[in-house]
Amino acid sequence: MIQRTLAIIKGNSTKGDRTDWIQIINIYQDAGLEIKRARILAPMTLHMARELCKEHKGKGDYYRHLIRFYVWKNISIALWIEGENAIKKVREINGATDPKEAKVGTIRYLFGKSKRQNSAHASADEESSDRELPIFFPN
Repeated sequence: MIQRTLAIIKGNSTKGDRTDWIQIINIYQDAGLEIKRARILAPMTLHMARELCKEHKGKGDYYRHLIRFYVWKNISIALWIEGENAIKKVREINGATDPKEAKVGTIRYLFGKSKRQNSAHASADEESSDRELPIFFPN
């Protein structure tokens, strides 16, 4: 089934002269996924970050750090991705949230710094995808 999903390349992969974001896009494309739209967020707005992370609200320091990470001087890249079973495929390509637990070769294994700075976000399911895509791609 062809699906659409959101992926975000987080700021620790775009900071300074880092070019990890190019490799990350290539990984998605090499897996047969199509980047339909991309948006550079320099940085992500507070409203966008709060909407994206609303399911984590109430988780104290984790939530505050996550919001701060998205909006604090980092450039993130939002990607509208489509393809066969795109939601599951992107999540598998990204790997476990904690890079220390991620499979070798996944984006978070290759580029993640920590559980909070793990290089990539992906919609969890169709409901999340339907909620998250319009935050970054309103039209």
